[in-house]
Amino acid sequence: MAFEGARVLVGDGRVIDRATILVENERLLSIGPATQVREPANVTRIDLSGKTVMPSLIDAHIHIGYENLSSWKAENYTRENVISTLERLAWFGVGAVLSTGSDPIDIADRIVRDQAAGTIGGARFVYAAGFGPPGQGPNAQLLAELAKFPTPVVRGITGEADARQGVREVAARNVRFVKVWVTDRNGTQTKTVPEAYRALIDEAHRHDIRALAHATDSLADAKDLARAGLDGSLHAVPDADAEFAALMKRNNAFLAPTQGFALRGSIPGSEPWFEDPLFRDGTPAATLARYRQQAAAQTPAADAQPLAARLSRVAPMIKTLLAANVRIVVGTDAGAGADYPPGYPVHREMELYTRIGMTPEQVITAATKSGAEALRLDKDLGTLEAGKLASFLVLDADPRTDIRNTRRIARVYLAGKEVDRQTLRATK
Repeated sequence: MAFEGARVLVGDGRVIDRATILVENERLLSIGPATQVREPANVTRIDLSGKTVMPSLIDAHIHIGYENLSSWKAENYTRENVISTLERLAWFGVGAVLSTGSDPIDIADRIVRDQAAGTIGGARFVYAAGFGPPGQGPNAQLLAELAKFPTPVVRGITGEADARQGVREVAARNVRFVKVWVTDRNGTQTKTVPEAYRALIDEAHRHDIRALAHATDSLADAKDLARAGLDGSLHAVPDADAEFAALMKRNNAFLAPTQGFALRGSIPGSEPWFEDPLFRDGTPAATLARYRQQAAAQTPAADAQPLAARLSRVAPMIKTLLAANVRIVVGTDAGAGADYPPGYPVHREMELYTRIGMTPEQVITAATKSGAEALRLDKDLGTLEAGKLASFLVLDADPRTDIRNTRRIARVYLAGKEVDRQTLRATK
């Protein structure tokens, strides 16, 4: 196939105007200006004049399986629901996700292997094994659901020995990421002790596993994790300073600012996110009706901070990280609680990042190239270059002029195959 005439955003800041994209099977065979790409005689031509093409999006922080659009609970974590969610993510233009610490390994591992074998489609699924103090770490709602599984999903660690043993056990299952919660949840939980998370990170690196953290209590925690070699931070560190940024840069680590999940309720200055046309277009009417009913029953607290004020608190962090050239990725935390299903939140998160100081070009890179690097998928995804998978969005408008144009999706291709968006739309 030859996709002709579009403006191509490569994913690393480069732009190719009036491009030809040559695809053979699942890979990009050639990509460049039309005058420089030689097309075979038997090629199928697809005219994309006036369109913008960019790499498929990557969400580096979700919790898959619990949400099924009608309820949110542990019982929903089934093979069928995870696969359905991966297909839904593809509809929204998401090509890969990292589910962070809440996945039963037996189910998740089988899905990963089947997807690698080509028997399952949708967004590429990557998951991290979770660690924290016994019975603690995740938010209270998620902890209650995790308790329903017959074996622990978040592995309890209290010191060096059990941290190292836990990593060895998941390494034997070929898990490539581990996540540790380092938070006391405003005094309601016990926090993972430093000797445990330092051993966890060290042992992870011995097995070529990347170590990630939820560390939201203090900059001191974030710095100590970074000194121990942390590979990724899954939440904002609003008071980040130059020392923290330098430590993250030294580790070649990434940070996901993860704003939208905490900003999904009734907030002054914020429109209901679920009324966005893209979300409505791909969501069952019953789900939308339920969201509207819930929203109508909510009123902001009298002292509630407006959206602009909440975002302004994070803006200095973004400035500090960008100045140090720290890798910023898009992460949504979608699925960590009820009624924020994975898929659309990537687009909302991208808009929020522009509102806290990133340019559209920087956000596009965060959602593509940087995300692929963070997930160890950059050999296949993240940028549109010869040899990589033909996974890309065809947009009706250029997101560099308005990042919300990522929502104006005409087509989605994953590994050379067009996602059947019309079927999902017709059967939602």
